[in-house]
Amino acid sequence: MTDQPEDPRGAQLNTPDRPSAYRHDLDGLRGLAIALVVLFHVFGGTVSGGVDVFLLLSGFFFLGAQIRNADRPGQSINPLHSLWRTARRLLPALIVVLAATTAAAIAWFPQLQSPSMAGQLSASVLYRQNVVLTRQAEDYAVAGSTVSPLQHLWSMSVQGQFYLGAILLVSVIAFVLRRRNSGRTVRSVMLPILLVATVASFGYATWLHGTSQGLNYYSTWSRIWEIAAGGLLIYVTAALAIPAKIKPWLPAIGVAMIVATGFFLDGAALFPGPWALWPLLGAALVVLGGGTGVVSTWLASRPMRRLGDIAYALYLWHWPLLILGLLAVGANAPGKKLGAAVIAASLMLAWLTHRFVEKPLMMKGKRPQIGDHPVRRARADLRTEPAARRRAMAGAALGLVALTMLAAFPVQKHRIELARAEVLDPVDYPGARAVTDGAPVPDGVPYRPGQDLINNMWPLPAQEGCLSISGDDADHIQTVKRYTDESPCVYGDVDSDKSIVLVGGSHSEQWFSPLEEVARDSGYRLEVILRPGCATFLSPVWAMSDRCADWSHAIVAHLADARPDLVVTTSSRPGFENTDYTPDGYVDFWRALTDMDIPVVGIRDTPWLVDDAGDPYRATDCVAAGGDPVTCGPLRERVLSPGDPAHGILESLPGGYPLDFSDVLCGPVHCPAVIGNIYVYRDDNHLSDQFAQTMSAEMKRRMTPILDDIERTGRTREDSE
Repeated sequence: MTDQPEDPRGAQLNTPDRPSAYRHDLDGLRGLAIALVVLFHVFGGTVSGGVDVFLLLSGFFFLGAQIRNADRPGQSINPLHSLWRTARRLLPALIVVLAATTAAAIAWFPQLQSPSMAGQLSASVLYRQNVVLTRQAEDYAVAGSTVSPLQHLWSMSVQGQFYLGAILLVSVIAFVLRRRNSGRTVRSVMLPILLVATVASFGYATWLHGTSQGLNYYSTWSRIWEIAAGGLLIYVTAALAIPAKIKPWLPAIGVAMIVATGFFLDGAALFPGPWALWPLLGAALVVLGGGTGVVSTWLASRPMRRLGDIAYALYLWHWPLLILGLLAVGANAPGKKLGAAVIAASLMLAWLTHRFVEKPLMMKGKRPQIGDHPVRRARADLRTEPAARRRAMAGAALGLVALTMLAAFPVQKHRIELARAEVLDPVDYPGARAVTDGAPVPDGVPYRPGQDLINNMWPLPAQEGCLSISGDDADHIQTVKRYTDESPCVYGDVDSDKSIVLVGGSHSEQWFSPLEEVARDSGYRLEVILRPGCATFLSPVWAMSDRCADWSHAIVAHLADARPDLVVTTSSRPGFENTDYTPDGYVDFWRALTDMDIPVVGIRDTPWLVDDAGDPYRATDCVAAGGDPVTCGPLRERVLSPGDPAHGILESLPGGYPLDFSDVLCGPVHCPAVIGNIYVYRDDNHLSDQFAQTMSAEMKRRMTPILDDIERTGRTREDSE
């Protein structure tokens, strides 16, 4: 991250009326904040509050520079110069880190070669990473092998969006004031704007914390108050007279508050809500201390200032190195040796990036005055100065790299589409048929889907937008294909009067492909009511949200009107001992349907992959690293109870039917990672769609008696009406 003022030499106290009070201690404060971020990310697994401190300092430094320059007589207020200056400060180091991370993913980590990662890559270049993470429902997570190596760039996106908005806002205000010749300053106009922005954003962050903390953490609108508060600090430092006896104590108290944050507060769960005031107040006290006292002297020491110099590059490098390191060693959390290596490598690369990328490419000259022609001057420099030509060539190369990364998402998306369209040879790739039908499994055949594609080869409803998503209302039921032609979310025999409805979350959706074939062959429409992260339940279920409960009640009301011939859902979930169980809330949902004479099929959930320590893992990673396709799968006794926990419950309900495919997915000891040359799981808990397709014949064998029984007992649409 960055919070440096436009003057690259260091921390200017850029208040409108005191433009040049140099503060070495604030350089050191940047160094301290980034050190806490890195240390807590690597060893603490928590949020340190350092990011929040950076956001405050961003507002303090950047807004101070913009306001001061806009109010300076004769100063050009063309926003293009500030935008270009800011881009040259931020983009080169960012592009270098993104390019290095991309190269590592291509060379060694195929699991990172997914459309979601490609989308994050493009979003990081465009400073939209926080928006994309929200849309991908990626709640902020501690370092682990399943976490994005670009997750940390959400804060850069927030800052980039703020910088853009601040530059344009200040330029517009300055233009209007000069045109009217009112005698007012940008400084005076910005004060009420910052006050309103701070209060409004703080209120929004407080409200959203109780509604959707995942969205709250990444939201620009939730974070604005932290940055705007930094802008208000400009005015406080100019107006507040603090007694000399008190000043030296303020930095000591402030630093203590900042350091304590990561030990006592769970920032991922609490920030940017009211608790974020704690580290921000600490940073404000350091600023108000005026550079006095022992602590300020320490912050102004050469080591701390040097750490502050490389803070931006250090922030960029440490997280991808940490995640890639975890992937390389196959760990889900860093140990002492890996953590120390990550920190050492991050410091080295940060210094190199600062020395050979940041400093040479950032703008060092004064801002242009009215009547200046900076473009003409730049052209002249290119003709006469070799250093200018070298900078231009380096900038052009980085621009080309950035354009290449912007193309990553459409390219990867096209590869996914080609893989989805591929029809696997049933002889080479029998999949589940190797277990259910005894199909031979040839040797020497590469496993499918490709490891760089598997994570995003979702069933058809996800591709077409037949899922309720995080931005939808809690009771929303998605009934049309939002990503394609807005036609109904109906599959199978779409013209049939008989219907099957598949309801639940992604663990219901994973059975779509075999169910769709059964519905089509058996003369049933297949409708889907799906919401990722939500099972169907009518009384509280551990780890399931109230939004899912509201959605489940909406489903019952919808089905009461629709009167389908059959509802299919999941019937179990992982328990506290990693074996599966059936929550009472599930049973309540089934009873509500069977009481309405709507039959229910409950499919036992697939194994959730956990290692000996109980941590989730991807079996594909294990196989790619040379592991055995069988033993790379989890132990059966660790992930499944001895019998289907829902079997007896469903059989006791009129119109309840249990289905259990654990005998297909698991042998006596392991649940293999590969069956019939096809990866069974696309991640740590979902079937791959290509494997699920090979379950169609077995699904039909087990569903046909159920459909026959429903028709024999009169539980059909025609009879219910």
